Amino acid sequence: MTHIKKVSMMRNDKHITKQKFPRLSNLHIIWVWTKRLTLVGLLVVMGYAVVNSGVGIVLAVTVGFLLIRSLIRLAFRLIVTVVYIILTVLILGLIIL
Repeated sequence: MTHIKKVSMMRNDKHITKQKFPRLSNLHIIWVWTKRLTLVGLLVVMGYAVVNSGVGIVLAVTVGFLLIRSLIRLAFRLIVTVVYIILTVLILGLIIL
């Protein structure tokens, strides 16, 4: 996917307007590839663990991965909530002053 903005011309009665096509941001592309690489890495580790150790190690790795992922999501949501609270307090402070 190129990062060039694509613009189409759209005829609206007598006026010709420009319509921008939506495109993915770089951050979204990086996030998608990070998830894909994480999944591939997890599958490789699970395959290696099954070949060398057994199913118990695979289950432990899977549970650990899911636990870490849920903790990261929880921390991110907590940070977003704190930022929203701070912004709300600042806005209310400006209104009161």
